[in-house]
Amino acid sequence: MQKVRGCPICEREIALAQRSAHGPIFMCRGCGSKFLEARQEIAYDRDYYHSWFGETQQDIERIKRVNFQDLLARHVGSLKGKKLLDVGCATGFLLKEAQELGAEVSGVDVNEWAVTQAREKLPGARIFAGTLAEAIRGGFFAPASFDVIVGTDVIEHVTDVKALFREMVQIMLPGGQGIFTLPDVESLSSRLMGGYWFQYKLEHVTFLTRSALALLADELDFTVERITPHKKKLTLEFIGNVLQYHNRGVLHLLGCWVGKLARLLRVSKVVFSIGTGEMLVQIKKLNP
Repeated sequence: MQKVRGCPICEREIALAQRSAHGPIFMCRGCGSKFLEARQEIAYDRDYYHSWFGETQQDIERIKRVNFQDLLARHVGSLKGKKLLDVGCATGFLLKEAQELGAEVSGVDVNEWAVTQAREKLPGARIFAGTLAEAIRGGFFAPASFDVIVGTDVIEHVTDVKALFREMVQIMLPGGQGIFTLPDVESLSSRLMGGYWFQYKLEHVTFLTRSALALLADELDFTVERITPHKKKLTLEFIGNVLQYHNRGVLHLLGCWVGKLARLLRVSKVVFSIGTGEMLVQIKKLNP
């Protein structure tokens, strides 16, 4: 269980801001970041990934690949001959897309089952099972070795975000870029929904603000190039599945009905773009 004592970004005092179904939410009086003190630990095991799959793994793979194709095309540019690291690579969907675009790919994930799946998809890739800190300490990833580092839906899972950014910058080449998607706690959906915001989950413990990202950039020698609202390409089946398995009460019931209605209308697998209360952050490592 995460116990929040002080802001890990700016070290200012934090105070109880609101409550969610998963535990109290604290806010930093300085940078405004929020932290969920979850009532129980989340297990990143095979069952965790299976809860996202819906009816078949092929459905989730299709959605993931469409999103990663769009992300890489819009925000990374040419990957031919570049070294790319996916932090929180899961079962390797993004790595597969990047490899097909000509990148030399590597990944890291704390879940051994997911890493096994990724290695089967990508026999030539270097994929580490464990934390990024463990990979660096063990010499698996060398300093200043990656042109591009990607982290989609991973930063919010980490308690010591400053350490994670320090590690990523350490292994990024000077002038290298980082692309991250994460919940936007300053978004309209967050402000309107309060403690019922759908991004407040057991596994989401850290919610950075733009001020926090600016502080990290100043301290860790990178620049924030752009922050924009991030939309995802989803299906009603996927949305229903997420609401059903990762929420309680009204949102859980809503997920059940969304899935049933989508199947009844035969639109469960139609892909469309929707805002999910997230932001896309692009950073660049400063030259020495």
